[in-house]
Amino acid sequence: MAQEIYDGLAQTLATSLLKIELCERLVNNNPERVKRELWELRNTLAKTIKDTRCVIFELSPPTFHRMGSAIVLKQYFQEFCRKTGIACVVKPKLEQSLPLETQVAIYRIIREAINNVRKYAKAKHVDLRLRTDKNGNLHLVVIEDDGKGLDLEKALTRSKYAKHFGLKGMGEQAKLLGGTFMVDGAKRKGTKIKAKIPIKE
Repeated sequence: MAQEIYDGLAQTLATSLLKIELCERLVNNNPERVKRELWELRNTLAKTIKDTRCVIFELSPPTFHRMGSAIVLKQYFQEFCRKTGIACVVKPKLEQSLPLETQVAIYRIIREAINNVRKYAKAKHVDLRLRTDKNGNLHLVVIEDDGKGLDLEKALTRSKYAKHFGLKGMGEQAKLLGGTFMVDGAKRKGTKIKAKIPIKE
């Protein structure tokens, strides 16, 4: 999240400051250029405000202890759908209550997966399936039905060497709780993310 703020908000503000300084130098000699620069700056800042609201929404802590996983996730996806126009279907089938640490880990995996959909996938439809089985395991499947898919090798390389965690971070969340994580993504065939986590009493 810090990297997203740095790449987005901080860079945009720095660029905006440079544009303002340019306008100060040109205001007397080239007013038409100043008008164009200010128009571009206005549009850039409007987009930045929208993006900042999305980041604030992502940082808002979920109230699992009061509402439970199913309600929190449904509200999260409703808000995501409203902001992006991407249709979302949430299907939670939980046979038992989840420990708080499991709820938090699943939420983080889902949030990162959905954030990737918003930024990269160009999808119009996303399904979330969440269920517990009789053996005490939690199964999570996030399906991006109609996105452009994923070059998995390239994405994993980027996650390993770039300054963001993406797929690697989702895998680590599952691993910390003794679970497994898998990504199935082919170009132009959408992406499927799966996690299986044992539920600890």
